[in-house]
Amino acid sequence: PAPGVEPARLLAVAAALEARSEHPLALAVLDYAAQEHIAYQPAGEFQAVVGKGLTGQVDGAPAFGGNAALLREQSLLTDAVAREGAVLAGQGMTALYFACGGQMLGVLGVADVIRPGSAEAVRQMKGQRLRVVMLTGDNETTAKQIAAQAGIDEVIADVLPDQKEAVVRRLQQTGWVAMVGDGINDAPA
Repeated sequence: PAPGVEPARLLAVAAALEARSEHPLALAVLDYAAQEHIAYQPAGEFQAVVGKGLTGQVDGAPAFGGNAALLREQSLLTDAVAREGAVLAGQGMTALYFACGGQMLGVLGVADVIRPGSAEAVRQMKGQRLRVVMLTGDNETTAKQIAAQAGIDEVIADVLPDQKEAVVRRLQQTGWVAMVGDGINDAPA
């Protein structure tokens, strides 16, 4: 939490926004809120901002949750919270920032878990002399941490969902491409 913010307040606002989200990371936030017995009402006037996060009304106030760019656009991201987010990213987590009522509430770190067998699948692909590239919307620090766990050497990070198709088309200029995605943000690519 940001200085002076109760952890329960941060988590309640995060859960209120994430309750309306279809993003896979939302489940981690909601699971944590349930584990901590946090009460919340789903956000009103909810809107997903592609590649950036979520907006809505929580307790009658405008609320924002998502990546640093979204909170910067709203002039809400503080240096202290941004530094905490950088630490989380360095540990391989996705930093999710939250603000409500004009106040920066803090940041939550959500870690992607490498699926069992992923590293072995990458190893087998490399054994077939295939080039394996991770294409992700995650920030570069987080992406490189996850890629290292999976044995992937090449990372293209910070790519918005509508930009992924263009990257795949660029990669196709060098040969055949197969795209594997795990969410709605990967559908166009």
